[in-house]
Amino acid sequence: ETTCSRGVKIIQNLLRTMSLTCLVPIANGTEEIEAVCVIDVLRRAGIDVTVATLEDDLETTCSRGVVIKADCLFSFINVQNDVYDCIALPGGLGGAKALASNKDLLSMIEKQKNENRIFAAICASPSVVFASNGLIDDRQATCYPANQFIG
Repeated sequence: ETTCSRGVKIIQNLLRTMSLTCLVPIANGTEEIEAVCVIDVLRRAGIDVTVATLEDDLETTCSRGVVIKADCLFSFINVQNDVYDCIALPGGLGGAKALASNKDLLSMIEKQKNENRIFAAICASPSVVFASNGLIDDRQATCYPANQFIG
């Protein structure tokens, strides 16, 4: 056993005892690789990930036609009372637009920000969801480098 592998085991055990949670909301048009990689890496780290779709059923069609089956419908989340250590948004323009227009999700992200909990996004979502809704006015963010996303 190497020092590195012992360190990884220590971190994994620590994360399991801490019971960290992360919400990953998805919608039709979400970029599949950005969603699945986030979900996979966080679950491998022992974080309790909830994948919640904004769609009307659990199956969500991503930007390249891959279908992801969510853990639950976003509408089943108690927006006022459910607390997550992190809310992580995948990109994909279609999905990001859907996330950006969901008032309940935006309310949860605003609460994350106000309570100094983690909120993160990939690709188009930092601009389309966070910046367009005034969620990162006081922060720097990196997003997909297309002119429509850079402000």
